[in-house]
Amino acid sequence: MKNERAGVMVEMAIIAPVLALMLLGFVQIGLIVIAKIGIHNAATVAARYAVLDGVSKNQADIDDAVERSLPPTISFSDINIDYRDDYPIGTGTDEATRVLVTYDMPLMVPYVIPNSSGGILTIEAASIMR
Repeated sequence: MKNERAGVMVEMAIIAPVLALMLLGFVQIGLIVIAKIGIHNAATVAARYAVLDGVSKNQADIDDAVERSLPPTISFSDINIDYRDDYPIGTGTDEATRVLVTYDMPLMVPYVIPNSSGGILTIEAASIMR
């Protein structure tokens, strides 16, 4: 009976860290999906705001539009915004407005998610509108 309990304890000691890492990985993937959707929405809202007639179109206003549309799980201090109202499209002289939002997301479990470096995953979303 003692040998059986010792065997169960050894098995649990081997399996528990793997299960915990898998659980944290699933939670991290969920947070990444939420961040991707939030960043994409923020870029779209800011680009839509930038193409409205009668609206000032400076970097501070675009930053404010992005900040207002971010989900509460994303810190605005980790966001970089590139706003261009002269973004070339096509082969002619047509121009559009582009808002590129980049988010450096800190990871709970570093080095588990592919393409992350040092516990940071960079998520980008761009929106182009005329």
